[in-house]
Amino acid sequence: MRPAIKYSLLVVVGLTLGILIQRYGIVGNYIKPLFKRAQHAAQGGNAGFPKLSVTLKEKDWNTILAFTDSARMQGMIADKYKTEFAAKATYADDKDADCKVRLKGDWTDHAMREKPSLRVTMGDSVSIMGMQRFSLQHPRNRNYIYEWLYLEAMHDEDILAPATCL
Repeated sequence: MRPAIKYSLLVVVGLTLGILIQRYGIVGNYIKPLFKRAQHAAQGGNAGFPKLSVTLKEKDWNTILAFTDSARMQGMIADKYKTEFAAKATYADDKDADCKVRLKGDWTDHAMREKPSLRVTMGDSVSIMGMQRFSLQHPRNRNYIYEWLYLEAMHDEDILAPATCL
């Protein structure tokens, strides 16, 4: 086989592989998370952020998981699945504070079985980082950092947009 044909074939194979890798997000979905997990573990697991812990009774947690299963079967999180449960919240190793926890969101992206999105409501006299009501959800539900970047760009262009917290 002539060298020109070999190189042409190599270029075509390389381009095809590059297109497939880009199309199916191999680098972003599979390779980068491996490096991020390793970096996160090397930094001690929390990257310097204080730990927030929300504790529910096992019976209540199982009810929330049952709600997520039912919501996924229906295709959305109905209001009947947004029942509040008593819980305890601990932030930065402080004392426990009473709070209420419920499922949040309307669509099933918030109803992942392993990590459902939760709305936490603190008591009247208690707040965490100045918030009495906040949500715990997977960053995927807000398109990771891209939603924040989008909202910042909207603010820079004087387009009406929700306030960002950073």
